[in-house]
Amino acid sequence: NEIDQLNAVQIVRSDMEELNKIIISELNKNSIDATTYKPHENGLGLGTEYKFSTFFDDILDSKKVAVTYGDVVDTNCEKKFGILSGDDICEILSKKYNISHVIFAIAGADGIIDNPNLPNGGNVIKEYKLGGDVITKNVSNDVTGGMELKIKRASNCLGSQTRVSIINGESPNMIINAILGKEFLGTELIL
Repeated sequence: NEIDQLNAVQIVRSDMEELNKIIISELNKNSIDATTYKPHENGLGLGTEYKFSTFFDDILDSKKVAVTYGDVVDTNCEKKFGILSGDDICEILSKKYNISHVIFAIAGADGIIDNPNLPNGGNVIKEYKLGGDVITKNVSNDVTGGMELKIKRASNCLGSQTRVSIINGESPNMIINAILGKEFLGTELIL
């Protein structure tokens, strides 16, 4: 029913905005001047067809750190709204701007795993060559495309000459190490 869907959209948007407030607050506490770009308020479209408004460029021109996130966005088609994943955003921005490094920070995943069906849960692939075989698990409540979409979007970022890493989002030290070019637990994508 449409009312239930609209309520669900508002709940998701509210949750994302609440998380964003926490991130912005932490950045500001660490003397990082950050501003939020809310996809559902500023742009239009789904997937890699999403169009960022000029507000995103305005943030960058102001020399502030632009913070954005996956969101439920409006569309111009019969579906009134849909999911814009953070994975889609990474690909769009890596193609539009000269981004040096994209990190896919995934909660609970240390990187791409060689075979998640093994008794030990598999092993992290340190370097993943594009086109290599990988087994992905479907997660029933993942509406953003799962690991398959992440690998596809990450591959497209890499094709834009952007360094790409997949790291556990719950390991901030590993993310910092990757940013600084130090050893980290995760997967680096290579051509």
